[in-house]
Order: sequence, then C-alpha cells, then structure tokens
Amino acid sequence: MSTVGYGQKATYVGQTVAENRGVLVTSRPINNGIVTDWDAMEHFWFHMYYDKLMTPSEEHGILHTEPVDNPPANREKLIELMFEQFGVPSTALVTTSTLALYASGVTTGLVVESGFDETRVVPVYEGIAYLKTERMPVGGRHVTQYMIRLLNDRGFNFTTPKDWDIARTVKEEQCYSALDFQRELAESFVGAEEFVKSDSKQYRLPDGSFVQVRSEAFRAPEILFNPGLFNIESKLGGVHEIIFKALTIRSIDEYKDMPNNIVLAGGNTLFPRLQTRLENVLKSRIIANPERRYAAWIGGSVMASAPDFQRQCISKDEYFEHGTQIVNSKCFM
Repeated sequence: MSTVGYGQKATYVGQTVAENRGVLVTSRPINNGIVTDWDAMEHFWFHMYYDKLMTPSEEHGILHTEPVDNPPANREKLIELMFEQFGVPSTALVTTSTLALYASGVTTGLVVESGFDETRVVPVYEGIAYLKTERMPVGGRHVTQYMIRLLNDRGFNFTTPKDWDIARTVKEEQCYSALDFQRELAESFVGAEEFVKSDSKQYRLPDGSFVQVRSEAFRAPEILFNPGLFNIESKLGGVHEIIFKALTIRSIDEYKDMPNNIVLAGGNTLFPRLQTRLENVLKSRIIANPERRYAAWIGGSVMASAPDFQRQCISKDEYFEHGTQIVNSKCFM
C-alpha cells in the first residue's frame, strides 16, 4: 500500500473500508464478475497475500475463479500480473459455474448463480462451462435496494451507507421467497393494517428509532421472479423463466440429465423456500447446498486437491515460453 502524509494509507482494502465507508471514496475492482479496475485489483491481491495470508506469493500456485464470459484480454492480463508482478509458480483459471458443480459432487448440470450484481444460468457438461448463458440483471444489491425502497415507503429514511448495511442485514436475516406471492400478500393485511409476524425482529437505526420488517420480508426477494416490481427490465422474465428457457432450447443429448441437476450457487440464492418454489414451478430437482454462498470456493478446494490438478495449471516456464495467450488454450473449464 502507498502512503500519503503521516500514518495515512492512500488505499484501504477489506474490513477497513466497511468500517469507514462513510468517510471514504470507495470503488469496486470487480463488476458482474469481471475485473474492471486492475490497479485496485493489485491492491486487493497485495492485501490478500501480505496482510491476510501472510505468505510470499512466490511460494504457492493459485487457482482463480472467473465468469464464463470473462474476456480473453482480461484473462491474459490476470496471468501477466500473477507471473510478472507476484511471481507465482503456477496458476489456473476455472469458471465459477464449473466449480459450483464440483462443490455439489457432479460435473454435468445447470448452474443458477445469483450474486451481488446479476443472476445467470450456465450449462456445464463434463466440467466444461458453455459460453451460451441466460441472465437477468437482478442480484443481491437489487434486493437490498428494493428493501430500502419498501421501507422508505413506510416513512423511514434509508439514505446513508450505514442504512444500507442495516437493510442488507434485514434482508439476510428476515427475507424469504413466498411460495404463493399473491396469496401471501393478501394474507399480510388484516383489514387496512399490515400484519407483523411474531418472529419479526426489530432493528435499531442510527437515529435511535427502530424498524420491524413486515411484508417486505417476502416482497423484496420477489424481484427474482418479477424484476418489473423494481422497474428492472429483463427480456426473459424472472429466474424461473430463464432456467426454463435454458432447459428447453437445448436439444442435444448432453442436456438430457440437466433438469435433475439444477444447482443453486451464490449468496442471493439463500432465501428460505426459494428451492421449494423453483421445484414447484419447474417440476425439476433443485440442488441447494447449505454452503452455496461459497460454492465456487468449495469447488475450487476440491479441484485443487485432485492429484492431476497441476496438469491443468500454467507453470511459470510455460508462461515465459508461450506468453499470455497460453491461458486461452490451456484454461477452458
């Protein structure tokens, strides 16, 4: 990290940013799973190696996750930094979709990844992710934003970064997917009064007041099925519809087992009852592992522990012999 003045860091990474977000100018090096700020990404990697892992980058190979549509130029830039700047002995790039399947113990299936920025459906056959994916522009941040709008409609004033953190906590602790949205919405009112469930927690706001979630608990996640509720345009509709399209437009034999291997991955799939609702709508088996927020990491640990993993990696010697283009011929999972 560079410094400016006495005892001041020019760049902060990780928890320090979260704790001081109200007084810092923040940026995200990754958007929609793709690195868009390489300078910030370098700071992140230095923080990872020397502040958190406290191990020299030159001593260990590294497996990187990537989205299936990661541009070739980005892949080449990544391995260039790894070998030239960090001096790693070897590296590999594997799609998050493939790793999510590995975490579930299968190598062929349809992966439904819903993260911070978006939701995508990726077919994977024998460990190879297909570039053709279905997606919609709804992710965890949109559910949080919709939660804030719904709470503000009740008279609250969620505007600050701290308010965002509270809304995110409310979402993660209280929200669930309604099995029958219209019925639950009707049942959430007794006359003109909105019903508050007995297990609904109260959350203290910075001004000392309290908020208790009501129908927002199931209305906020509903944008996964109906993005239009939050004025989000999705050409293919909700998550169930993009899954259905991914299943029905395929005609080759490779897809015949996919309806029984639909795997949920990402933190935005953790809402209670989401698995059941998708199974009811799609009439398919949905695999929803409890640790699916970390599905790519778990799958990566499984893959990196395999005896033949090193054969999938790019070594330092290979990099300096063939250049950055080797990543596009050797790393294709």
